[in-house]
Amino acid sequence: RTKMLYILLLTLLCHLASSAVTTKDCTAIPGASGDYNLGSLISQEVRSPEGKYFEFVVSLCENNLECGSCKPGGFCKEATGNIKGKFCTGLFQGAVEMAQGNGVELAYTGGDVDEIGRVQIKCNSAVGDIANVAIDENGLILSFESSLACPKKISPGTIFCIILLCLVSTYLIFGILYNKFAKHEEGLNLIPNVDFWQEFGGNVIAGFEFVKNKISSSS
Repeated sequence: RTKMLYILLLTLLCHLASSAVTTKDCTAIPGASGDYNLGSLISQEVRSPEGKYFEFVVSLCENNLECGSCKPGGFCKEATGNIKGKFCTGLFQGAVEMAQGNGVELAYTGGDVDEIGRVQIKCNSAVGDIANVAIDENGLILSFESSLACPKKISPGTIFCIILLCLVSTYLIFGILYNKFAKHEEGLNLIPNVDFWQEFGGNVIAGFEFVKNKISSSS
């Protein structure tokens, strides 16, 4: 029963770890298949094509624009119809990986009205920093393609180390909780299989000492 509980908890932790995470740091946006780094795009100003009623102007990952009540702001709408004017959609709130891991989405809120402006930066390794800018007026979306929106792949070795660290940490945390509340252990006895870990630590130290002595005797 205890082993089944551990398996269920590990499954839950893995699911939470793979969920999308929002961050304001555009140089380290976590994703399911790797991190994104939009470093050279930060603070760049992107203008959309002219729409039927508006065109959008966006400061990527920062707030360097002035429009409406936002001084500064990050996402501005400029009217293109008979009534001219600039309106603020909002300030930069954060970046998150898009669905299917094909790019990054930036969100802007807190402007003149209660609305959310979005910038969708789609992965295309065959283009430069900014290409194929498009506008969706109804969805308040400015989109473009960029090679910078492609995730940096994590090496198999790094993935293995992350998984191993998660497994060991989970094993220790829930083992200690089980020993504390189910078996009412105290002190070092809270550590699951404490005898094994003490012996393992001793063997590691002995191994280092053996290697050290070999190197010293050969020099």
